[in-house]
Amino acid sequence: MLNRTLEKMYVKSKDGNEPFYNLIELMKNRETIITAIHNIKSNKGSNTKGIDNKDIYNYLQLPEQTLLNIIRSYIDNYHPKPVRRVYIPKANGKKRPLGIPTMLDRIIQELARVVLEPIAEGKFYEYSFGFRPNRSIEHAQREVLDRVQRSKMYIAIEGDIRGYFDNIDHNKLLKIMWSLGIRDKRFLMLIKKMLKAGVMENNMQIDNHLGTPQGGIISPLLANIYLNNFDWMIARKFQEHPARYEVANPYRDGLRRVYKRHKKCQIIRYADDWIILCEDMNQAESLLRISRNYLKHVLKLELSEEKTIITDLRKNRVKFLGFEFFVEKNHNKKTKSLSCHSIPDIERLKNKVRQVAKEIRKIHNLRQPRENVAVLEKVNSMIVGIADFYKTSSAAHIMKRQDQKLYQAAYKKWCKLQSGGQKRRWEYYVIPAKETDNRPNRHQRRNDRIFYLEADEVKIGLTKFSFTEARIPQRWKTGISCFTEEGRKFLETKRQKKFLLERDVIYSQETLWSRIYELKHERLHPRYNFEYIMNREYAYNRDKGKCRCCDTFLYPWNIHCHHIKPWLPLYEVNIVSNLATVCQSCHLMIHKKKNVEGSPKTIKKIEKFQSQLIKETADYTATMNVSS
Repeated sequence: MLNRTLEKMYVKSKDGNEPFYNLIELMKNRETIITAIHNIKSNKGSNTKGIDNKDIYNYLQLPEQTLLNIIRSYIDNYHPKPVRRVYIPKANGKKRPLGIPTMLDRIIQELARVVLEPIAEGKFYEYSFGFRPNRSIEHAQREVLDRVQRSKMYIAIEGDIRGYFDNIDHNKLLKIMWSLGIRDKRFLMLIKKMLKAGVMENNMQIDNHLGTPQGGIISPLLANIYLNNFDWMIARKFQEHPARYEVANPYRDGLRRVYKRHKKCQIIRYADDWIILCEDMNQAESLLRISRNYLKHVLKLELSEEKTIITDLRKNRVKFLGFEFFVEKNHNKKTKSLSCHSIPDIERLKNKVRQVAKEIRKIHNLRQPRENVAVLEKVNSMIVGIADFYKTSSAAHIMKRQDQKLYQAAYKKWCKLQSGGQKRRWEYYVIPAKETDNRPNRHQRRNDRIFYLEADEVKIGLTKFSFTEARIPQRWKTGISCFTEEGRKFLETKRQKKFLLERDVIYSQETLWSRIYELKHERLHPRYNFEYIMNREYAYNRDKGKCRCCDTFLYPWNIHCHHIKPWLPLYEVNIVSNLATVCQSCHLMIHKKKNVEGSPKTIKKIEKFQSQLIKETADYTATMNVSS
């Protein structure tokens, strides 16, 4: 099974320096291909087209064996097409270039990522948080707060690498991957071809000699690999100093031993953003000099002179990951200790609030009420997104101030919208939040008065930043990985959702090959394509190996996969939510609609499935459910 193989690779990488071979064979494995395609399909970007103008559905609607053969053949003769260059706006008004690979190249990149990730995870530094499984900005934020607070490292080096993603040296990256134990030369050459695919812009192909294209699936992982040695170089100055591991208890006694001769320091990195915490200015200047030389002469990267600064957190604020960190005296007069806090990056927050205000101005009286309500809900989504990002900082007073600014813009708009430009008291346009019909989880207990619009007797309110409750950022537990049994159990508890159990493939090979044969000779409906074969196993896993109607356990001789709404278009009919795992007898009763037998509960479920077989019946049932 794939998960067990990846787990073994992670343990092997973590515990030693053994080489890895035959990675291409693992990429060409059927289960790996299905996993990769499922990952791509579940991503919103699966509908984005490359230069060949194909999306994921062009491949999902192929017969399974045809698609597997296409992918395997493409791996054997890999010549990636250039990426399509697009530009997206940045917070500072500039534009960020993105490269969109073709869908087939994205599948190959995802296959390479699935195979490479457990090896890289076994070698990565513990306090690197960017683009890694189950890690986030929140964990990096908490680590900075904890280290400053507990270790009293008040001097921070804020690092900024000039054009990081565009200046990664391809040959150096491949050497670093070789040092990680990746000795499959075919795999390394495949990665090299990905990096040198080139860019298509204005119908002209531009060769790519440096950098990883932002927008590629594997680019963040490769970027992390490139800076991994830099992380360890700083870590060995104190946190992972070799002398630490010469005692029986490295965690407690080891650090104490190192501290006798070395000053404390630690690097915390998120992708290309990093911060090094130190004890004093002399140490910080020395580490900055070492870092600059290492990046320049070893990794061939340049630090930005203007943005790379040393800051005393007791005097000034340091900006990191959209937050500002600083140290101040406790408000408790009984103690003279210092505490570290984080607040939103004010400039960045103001830019985001301006974008929200700009969306509010798009509401006007020439539109239909439903159109204005749709714009208002888009505004609400932006507000909730911003508030969720900053809820882990000390931001209550700042968010209330932003609410006031936003509501000033809303007041002007509502005056034009409902009073023809004539100003009235603001109470005329607002109602208590709990009286609105949208976002009940945010509004139902709130007496704050908010602006609202009404359409079809439904009141849609303009939510507030301050409705999002603040909380302490979560701490990352060291040594946890999704590639170990212990790590998965911990993550299940943390997110209160279980990982799906890994069940053996239950559909027999005879059934599989007969379906492929029938598809090939057009004896079967087109809905029984690769997407169906891929997703029915996810449906079986979701249904816990039981029949959705009678709850009996299923085996290869009695398992069927039922299309709940077979009348859906081809690109929707095989999504996991439209597939139900049932036993053979229940499946026959669903379609024959006669002689329905079983317990009252089973009969009710079968009748529900029957009502959804025909579009008109399903629409009528849905309407009745809504009205009731």
